Amino acid sequence: MKILVLSNMSAKPSAPMQGLFVDNQVASLKAANDNIDYYKIKWNTDSLFCKLFKYPVFILHFLWDIVIKREKYALIHVHFYFPTIILAFLYKSLKNKHVKVIVTCHGTDVYSYSPPSYLYKRLSKIVDFWIFTSEELRSRFFKQVDSSTVLCAGYDDKVFNLPTENARENKVYDFLQIGTLNKNKGLDRFLYLVSKMPHLRFAIVGEGPLKEEVLNAAKIYPNLEYLANQRPNNLSSIIQKSKFLLSLSRNESFGLTITEGHSCGVPCIATVTDGSQAQIFNNDFLIEQEGITETAIRDSLQVVLEKMSALDKNSYQEIVELVSASTKTYSLSYVTEQIKSIYEHELKDSK
Repeated sequence: MKILVLSNMSAKPSAPMQGLFVDNQVASLKAANDNIDYYKIKWNTDSLFCKLFKYPVFILHFLWDIVIKREKYALIHVHFYFPTIILAFLYKSLKNKHVKVIVTCHGTDVYSYSPPSYLYKRLSKIVDFWIFTSEELRSRFFKQVDSSTVLCAGYDDKVFNLPTENARENKVYDFLQIGTLNKNKGLDRFLYLVSKMPHLRFAIVGEGPLKEEVLNAAKIYPNLEYLANQRPNNLSSIIQKSKFLLSLSRNESFGLTITEGHSCGVPCIATVTDGSQAQIFNNDFLIEQEGITETAIRDSLQVVLEKMSALDKNSYQEIVELVSASTKTYSLSYVTEQIKSIYEHELKDSK
């Protein structure tokens, strides 16, 4: 029976790697099942015109490409619940009322819709099974869902792994941050730390609306290197050359870069979010931010970074071994097997 995976995430100029984790998951699933098709938003740019009309255009493309032209699907797997669920609803209404619907909620599709609209709540009734990328995200959903599980997108365990002994011994950067260059990812906090700690080496990977601020900072602070956007193989190498990873987000459902860092034996220092709490179990590496002033958060970050940068070799190695052993259930191989089992169960029920 045919399966369709739907996603509203695709690359755009300011975020060329956007949605890559969904691409990787689908590729892994398709390698084991030829009956899986993948459909994602085609038109995605940074223009205001696109922001206003990309979803109406996405729906029209979907109606033509999938509802009118394609064969029937027995199961639709939606990534990013809202508003992508509208497409699944249209398919169920116009093409196959018996289609099974699975949804993976990644974070913003929950955080950004609180309180939820009538349509948001209403369309949740067509979903047969829910996947949340963290337990905390599931608890934040507007209602309790019994048919659900917690499963991250999955880091590519064929790419992100422990470095060679030479790379372990010769770190190029003290602290590395990866992600979209925006306020939610804590870029302002990162640049503050760069300015206050000139004796430590910082690097940042990513694209985004605040790229100019990073470029300007790199001209001012010799301890900062901007590495632009990187393909996974290059990114793995950069992570391995770093002593610590930073995750300074204000909101984060899972944060796959934390997992990628840990799988490379690189500990992550993070602000407390749903995602960091799900992956970091040593409170020394977590900085509280709820109910705390921004000044206090930055001061706490600076104290923790100074402390961690001064760790002796044996203490650091102990932490490396702990974090690298914690990522097995977050690997793409593991996640793929779990999703295959969910598909099989739902399709079995539909017979």
